Amino acid sequence: MTYSISTHIKDALKRLITQYKNTSHIKWIIEAYGDQIQELEYVFRDLINERSIVSSHAKQLDGIGDILGEARKHLDDDAYRIVLISKIAKNISEGTPEDMIAIFKLLSQSEFVQYGEIYPGSITLNGINTNFIINPKHLRLSLGAAKPIGVAIDSMVMTNDTPFVFEGDPFPNGKGFGDVYNESVGGHLAKAI
Repeated sequence: MTYSISTHIKDALKRLITQYKNTSHIKWIIEAYGDQIQELEYVFRDLINERSIVSSHAKQLDGIGDILGEARKHLDDDAYRIVLISKIAKNISEGTPEDMIAIFKLLSQSEFVQYGEIYPGSITLNGINTNFIINPKHLRLSLGAAKPIGVAIDSMVMTNDTPFVFEGDPFPNGKGFGDVYNESVGGHLAKAI
């Protein structure tokens, strides 16, 4: 929400110089114009809030989409808002790993994203606990437009399962060889006994 001033009349009266402080005609003029200025303040605040990409709905979002050249494609307001925000992110992206991760995370709604580079000029993006709001093909196109020239997207892996990881991998709740072996052996022995 945008901050707005709600005390225009009071502020104007406080700013009067001493010789006009006790003049009722000046106070009436300030109060008459102050009400109109206060009303304009509220109208401008509402205009800013309703046209914000974060708080706008339906036709307002469609208008933002028209400006960005991004059609709605049967998405609801929340999903379309994320697509529009990612389009803005893509437009201002410098192709850094941080930019690529942010766009991937936003569009795939992944809880955690891992970025990797493959020599000589490819990248991989892996996400856990994804919640697709758009088609993965559209995700690849969005990332393709945001990536640096000459760099290819080798792969995108998105899963909702517990990932297999090596020790020291930053994925939360990942399981390695020891975890998998202990679970299968421990579980199997427990059932056998």
